[in-house]
Amino acid sequence: MPPNVPASTVREIRRDPRAKVLMVCLPDRDLCGGRLSALAEMLAPSIDVVAVEEPFADHRIGDPPMAGTAERADRAVAALREHRERARPLALFGHGTGAILAFETARRLERERVTGPVALFAAACRAPCRFRPDGGGDSVHGPALGDLGPAGDESSSTGPLADVLPLRARGRRSRFSGAECHHEAAPPRPPADPYTCGADARIRAGVLAFGAARDPRTRVADVLAWREQTTGPFESRILPGGPRILQGHLPHVANAVTDFLLPVIVGDVVDLGGPEPEPLA
Repeated sequence: MPPNVPASTVREIRRDPRAKVLMVCLPDRDLCGGRLSALAEMLAPSIDVVAVEEPFADHRIGDPPMAGTAERADRAVAALREHRERARPLALFGHGTGAILAFETARRLERERVTGPVALFAAACRAPCRFRPDGGGDSVHGPALGDLGPAGDESSSTGPLADVLPLRARGRRSRFSGAECHHEAAPPRPPADPYTCGADARIRAGVLAFGAARDPRTRVADVLAWREQTTGPFESRILPGGPRILQGHLPHVANAVTDFLLPVIVGDVVDLGGPEPEPLA
């Protein structure tokens, strides 16, 4: 980790002494903290929820990325290590760009721990294997303003991450205050380094992927491709409407997450994973 750069931290969102599972939410540059709090309140009491917060998170969309995905995942793992949680099953949740960060974090945790995460929840993001190294320009940091349509029109955006980021992420900076998200114009920024992963990159944790039937940026096939990223159980939920899954389908997402974790909550299962994946490159 580079010197003089603040570390990522872990913030508690909901804690219950009865909880058997800890769900860690990885940061997405377009996900309001209020949405995470609402999701946490809808989950079963047996699931505690925390969020990894990155340094300079207030600057978010439109600012130069502080680090690439690999470094961000390293910081997330270090933050979880410092959190000193009591031993219990761990699940990861990522929305949009946070799903890629959750996947890379899971790979590192599985390498470090005897038992890695029991589950990964990916919402509104195509599978890591669908990010191309062949000039497609895919990036987990989002497009520069120059990649937007005329006058920065969200509906006409054709930037490299046009099929990943939610609409309100286009050229806007998000900040969270209370239960509301506020947006303000963000300055142009240089393009971020593209994200790619090996064709055989897989995790043992089971994966539940959420997509939207009418999301022009993350096709249904790209959501279903998360099946290729795990040697464990895979499920998917394709919801009606557009890409704002946590805005329009929050109760459905919460119920699906709880149901996916039921074998752990009820049966005290500590490993839902499949065979060992390939070593982390």
